[in-house]
Amino acid sequence: MYKRTQAGADEMVTRKAPLSIPVRRLLGLIVGKLTHEELEQLIRGSDLNRMLNELIQRGFVESDDPLPVLATSAQPASNRPEPAAPAPATVSGPAAVQSVLSTKRLAVRFLLDHVGPTGESLALRVERATDAAQLEQELIEVRRVLFERR
Repeated sequence: MYKRTQAGADEMVTRKAPLSIPVRRLLGLIVGKLTHEELEQLIRGSDLNRMLNELIQRGFVESDDPLPVLATSAQPASNRPEPAAPAPATVSGPAAVQSVLSTKRLAVRFLLDHVGPTGESLALRVERATDAAQLEQELIEVRRVLFERR
């Protein structure tokens, strides 16, 4: 599993680093809940390993996977050990509010790009989320819808 570092959380708020749109979207999806395989399903048709390496090298993301990201293409996912679940990140104050707003924006954009107008009602639910816990529940539903569409 991958999780954002404090630098990654700050980048979601400040948007100072020159990240490409796909890399920035990937950073928005990394909330410490998705495995490499789940990210592969969400980021189909792109070079996930390259993007993850970029985020790790810039210090925006870290992994509890004992194997480096570069090795994942050579080793089947079924042979990799399952990492332990990361401890939930706690951010408070204005940074937390900005992080929630930024995540909502990215989730809605990603959902509508991949599902189209049929995702409008779910996009509205994501936009109406008032805190991180409620947003997390809506993001679980977004993930379910995206997996069903593949």
